[in-house]
Amino acid sequence: MTLCACNCGGRVGLYVDRHRDRGYAPGTPTRFLKGHNRRKNGLPFCINQETGCWEWSRAKQPSGYGEIRLANQTFYAHRVMYQLFRGKIPKGKELDHLCRNRPCVHPLHLEIVTHGENARRAWKAKKEI
Repeated sequence: MTLCACNCGGRVGLYVDRHRDRGYAPGTPTRFLKGHNRRKNGLPFCINQETGCWEWSRAKQPSGYGEIRLANQTFYAHRVMYQLFRGKIPKGKELDHLCRNRPCVHPLHLEIVTHGENARRAWKAKKEI
């Protein structure tokens, strides 16, 4: 099984005979799903002008959190971005989205908290809606 090179998690198809003129052998896997070759260019997130959130525009879990594959392992995108810009996340701690926006990977919208604190904040935010 070959996956799309843009990290969306989609399975790619095989080249057919009509691509032989471009140098692709029939039966070999394509690199991207149709249209996904453009995803590699530019940032992996879009900036929401209203909220300031950096919303992940690549692969996402059904829960809404962005995900990224690095060295054949899948990671939460917000954790990777936090560690790139702000440093290590201590063992036993997790990140809370202060903006309450799951696809957001903006390091300043994330705070290191305990699981209990994260659950309390989520419950409180849900109650306010």
